[in-house]
Parts: sequence; C-alpha cells; structure tokens
Amino acid sequence: MLKLSRDVNSDPTLPAARKRLYELLQDRGRRDYFIGTLTSPVVQGVFNDLLATAPKPDTPIDWISAAARYRLDAATTPLAALARAIVREHRKPPADERHVEVVRLVLADIFLKAVNNDLGRYQNTALANLGEGFDAAVLRSVSGHYLAGLMRRVVRQDLMELSTEMQISMETASYNIADAWYARFENDYFEGRRRADVLNVIATNYADFAQIRQEFVNAGARQ
Repeated sequence: MLKLSRDVNSDPTLPAARKRLYELLQDRGRRDYFIGTLTSPVVQGVFNDLLATAPKPDTPIDWISAAARYRLDAATTPLAALARAIVREHRKPPADERHVEVVRLVLADIFLKAVNNDLGRYQNTALANLGEGFDAAVLRSVSGHYLAGLMRRVVRQDLMELSTEMQISMETASYNIADAWYARFENDYFEGRRRADVLNVIATNYADFAQIRQEFVNAGARQ
C-alpha cells in the first residue's frame, strides 16, 4: 500500500491521474470489487433515491418530500442527518459493510459539493433553510457525481495519504471518466432503459466501458 501510494503521488498532473485511475480500476481484484460495488443493493438504492430527489431544470428541490420519505422534518433536519437516513434506509442484511462505507462517503461528498464544501452548512442548516446555498445542479447531474465518487472511494481504500495536488487531479479525473462512461451509456445502451440502469449496465459491460482508457491516455499525451 505504501509503495502504491508513493507511485500514485509521484506525478500529480491531471493526465497522469486519469491514466493511474484507469489502471487501478483494471487491476483484477479491484475491478471485481468495483463491479460488485456498482451492483450492491445499498449502492443502487441510494442512487435511486438521489435520482428521485433531483429536481427538474428551473425547479427547486422539494426538501419537504425528500425528508418525509425518511420520516424526517425538513424544518429541523440538516443535510448530514438526511445523508445518514438515506444510507440507513438501504442498509439491510446482508448488506456488505464495505459497500455501506463507500456509499456513505460518496453521499457526503455529493452533498458537501452542493454546499461548496461548507461543513457548517452541511451539518447544521435545516433543509428548508438551504435555499440558494445548495447548488441544485449537483443533483441534476447526480449520475456523473455518483459514479465518479464510487470510482474515487473504491480506489482510495487501497491508498494511504494522497498529496493535495493528487487529490484534486484524482477528483477531476474521476469526473472525466464518469462523464465519458455516462455518455457511452446514453449513446450505446440507453434505449429501453432508465437513467437508474447505468450502474448495472456498466457492471455488466465493464470490458466495453474500460476500452475508453486508451482515449484518455492518448489525450493526456497530447496535453
């Protein structure tokens, strides 16, 4: 783990991060674990709930309904409590606790991003009072955020401390890859399916999605 972390930190540029992230997701053991994560009931259940909460363009988020789904009051419940409730709702036996931990971290990442990483707002501000302090665009594009988060968190389990520069590059790289994978899903696999099917489709056709790797390697070499 120490050697792998040192190797990953050795080149924090974005092209190197993209290449490294893809390589890590191709390792057989990690690849199989990632595919298992994509198909995990708790991971898919939380994803479906996020899709249900995501507002349509020019429409505010219905926090009252979102909170009520978990028997919570939007007037007193902050995002942190909502995140815990969403995970708890889908944490049913025989849930793999590794998947529970991954999805807990990904959900916190998404909500924090939507409040500009304001930890106080995430932990203390009631849903009903978030207003423009919550970037609804994050939930409108939640498929990419969720998939990118799953990639990062699965890979980070095998790494020790990353440099600040590498953390930033890895986050951007994960969004690049997730966007490319979602575009492939829409172009080649979406007919007859729903937006919520993307995780299962990627898991079932992982070899096809992984072929995007060379495109990013070539793109990085040109930068």
